[in-house]
Amino acid sequence: MDNFTLTICTMLVSIMMAAAMAGLYGTSRDEAALPDWIAAMLCFSVSSLLAVVHAYWPLPFLLVPGIANALYLAGHGFIFSGIRQHIGGRSAYNWIAVLALFSLSLHFLPAIATSLDRRIIIFYAMVLALCLASALYILVSRRQCTIGGYTPLLWVLGLFFTQMLLREVAMVADLAGVSVPGSAYLRSAGSLFVMLYIIAIAMAFAYLITWQKAEALRTSALTDSLTGWYNRRALMRMAPQVFDECRNKNQSLCIVILDVDHFKQINDTYGHVIGDKVLQHITVQARQAYGPGKWLFRLGGEEFAILLADTEPEQASSIAEKIREAVNHSPYQYHKAIWVSISLGIAAATAQDVSWEAVLDRADKALYQAKATGRNTVCSDTTLAFTGT
Repeated sequence: MDNFTLTICTMLVSIMMAAAMAGLYGTSRDEAALPDWIAAMLCFSVSSLLAVVHAYWPLPFLLVPGIANALYLAGHGFIFSGIRQHIGGRSAYNWIAVLALFSLSLHFLPAIATSLDRRIIIFYAMVLALCLASALYILVSRRQCTIGGYTPLLWVLGLFFTQMLLREVAMVADLAGVSVPGSAYLRSAGSLFVMLYIIAIAMAFAYLITWQKAEALRTSALTDSLTGWYNRRALMRMAPQVFDECRNKNQSLCIVILDVDHFKQINDTYGHVIGDKVLQHITVQARQAYGPGKWLFRLGGEEFAILLADTEPEQASSIAEKIREAVNHSPYQYHKAIWVSISLGIAAATAQDVSWEAVLDRADKALYQAKATGRNTVCSDTTLAFTGT
């Protein structure tokens, strides 16, 4: 297939991928990255269109290769901008404009305008920089995003970067008079690589959006919508894994159950809406007192649980007391201060426990003991942890 036919195919593929991205945007209006990725496909398609028209009706040098190259570069810029926005950063429109104008201005320099090889070398370098920036932004931001959904995109960017780098090296070597094996093939296959890249990266974008939606559904199924803590379903799924992991590593495991004292009275006095606000306030105070914990659960109503892996009973008691004090000294502010207290029960897993439910049951009994002894206190069972047996 000759380069002209490949250019036509690239134009058609870009249009189809733009249409596919637009269709995806119709069902994902809240996804800020999609307009940028649609713009990228349109830039690629218009750039290819100018090249196709130029083959039949020679266009001014400003249009081809000038604006055609600037649009192609802008397409890669929009890909980078979309990735930034998808992860939570700002758009890169200013950088896109600067790079496109810089690319266009190079065509007015005599040393560049009269040498196709020099234009391509500089142009490739800018495309390489944008591809590298896109991949690095994903990798550097891996704490803000789950890397799994970005894996296909990283592969596409990596493969395209590699072939572009090889073509750049071949171009520089040819310009220096050095023979590089396969350089002729690399130079002639440019349009094919671009077409495959556009298809692959559009598919990677679609996969990323679909994966993100699936992750959101999975998370919502395991999260309590009121407090943001995990729900009971999540506890049933995660607790056995934590229990087995602690046992295999010979680590102590403690479970803390906390319950809001006289919560029915709060609902009866202020209403269920304020009651919900109080629960949210308590979970915020508890999270701040505990720190960035992973295993925080709402069991139902005003009852919550915390799994403390690799935590000795004494440490668990200290954490529970910090939570109790934080809630006790931080009233919820309504028209007046609503003072709230909580009772907490703690249990440590033992070598005799065959499941985490046994630990939860003892923590529940310790909670009832805390309630029976006047509330607003912490009670613990007296059994030994894994590491103490």
